Amino acid sequence: MKLFDTYLTNIELIPYHSEGISLPPELSRTQLCYLTSRFQNSLRFIVKFGPKLFIFNGNPWYVLLIKHNLIKGYEKVQITDRFNLYFFDLEEIPCVLFDKFFQRHFWGITDYDRKTTIPNLIRKRYQNLT
Repeated sequence: MKLFDTYLTNIELIPYHSEGISLPPELSRTQLCYLTSRFQNSLRFIVKFGPKLFIFNGNPWYVLLIKHNLIKGYEKVQITDRFNLYFFDLEEIPCVLFDKFFQRHFWGITDYDRKTTIPNLIRKRYQNLT
């Protein structure tokens, strides 16, 4: 429990979300404004604590940050035909975005990818974090 309390936090785009809520592939102006504002407010708050790495997990983050061009300078790394990760910086903080939920098995990623391939890519990219 100390690991989570000391080192991890979570940004929720939609407060009190449930599994039944999903984002459309194209956000309306109202949706985009709402989610962008929530994200920016959360980011401003969290940056004050000096995080070393942000990890964004899942398609909602991909839709907001990549598809709606909130992040312009990124490097895409294809893991499988249906699962990619993206490297970029926010507020000079390294970031990794998984375009699908990392925990799900149906994107073609294996346990080996989860335990070895992906962590090694992140370690190699951000060697100064270890």
